Amino acid sequence: MFKCSLGVYICLKKVSGGDGGGGSQQHDGTETDRKKKRYHRHTSQQIQRLESSFKECPHPDDKQRNQLSRELGLAPRRIKFWFQNRITQLKTQHERADNNALKAENYKIRCENIAIREALKHAICPNCGCPPVTEDPYFNEHKLRIENAHLRDKLERMSTLHQSTWEDQCP
Repeated sequence: MFKCSLGVYICLKKVSGGDGGGGSQQHDGTETDRKKKRYHRHTSQQIQRLESSFKECPHPDDKQRNQLSRELGLAPRRIKFWFQNRITQLKTQHERADNNALKAENYKIRCENIAIREALKHAICPNCGCPPVTEDPYFNEHKLRIENAHLRDKLERMSTLHQSTWEDQCP
């Protein structure tokens, strides 16, 4: 048993090649010389029973796993790994469905955004029929602050000038 990169446990059974009698083997590098691994597939009846058990209880305890292993003629570890794989498979399916839903929603929002930007390019003022002025609000505020500073300076100069003229006129 080993866990692959997707988090799925795989049960492998080693089968040795050769003459089948377990006697002398030739070591000439042929396929019969190498150990082979084959996957053990469950029967449809075993899968049906495992699926029905999974619907009842997706996380069986040791007692339930032992009972299933006796009923199905499988090792308790195989039952355990089947349930782990099934849970991983369901999580993957749910994540894939969620990702697809999010992709569709993202696509819809992007399309709306593009449509709004296009509408803003061709917008007109309802009062005068001219295109609206689209300036950065920060830039407008900055311009107003500069203008206010100039006006304060001008006011100060005028009031200083006015005060000095008033003092010159009054003894």
